[in-house]
Amino acid sequence: MPLAERADDELRPGDEPLRALTDNAHTARTTLPAGLAEVRAPGCSVDRKETVVGIAGIGFAPRYDAPDIDPEQFLSQILATGTHH
Repeated sequence: MPLAERADDELRPGDEPLRALTDNAHTARTTLPAGLAEVRAPGCSVDRKETVVGIAGIGFAPRYDAPDIDPEQFLSQILATGTHH
C-alpha cells in the first residue's frame, strides 16, 4: 500500500529524521502527516528535486473508481498549476 494511502496512525513513529536523497527532501517526521495530506488532497505527489537534483516529477496511482477523470486533462492541470481541482 502506498504511504499516502495509509492512515496517519499507521505511520512509523520515531524521532530520527527520515533519510534524505537530496537537500530538497523533507526529513522531519513531525511534518510527515501534513505532507501526506498534500498528496492525498489532489491524488498525486509532486517531486520537486527531492529524489534527484535537477529533476522534478509527478506520480499518481490511477483509480478506476473515478472514470469521469480524463488522465490527459488531469496531468495538464497538475503541470500547469501544481494541483488538481
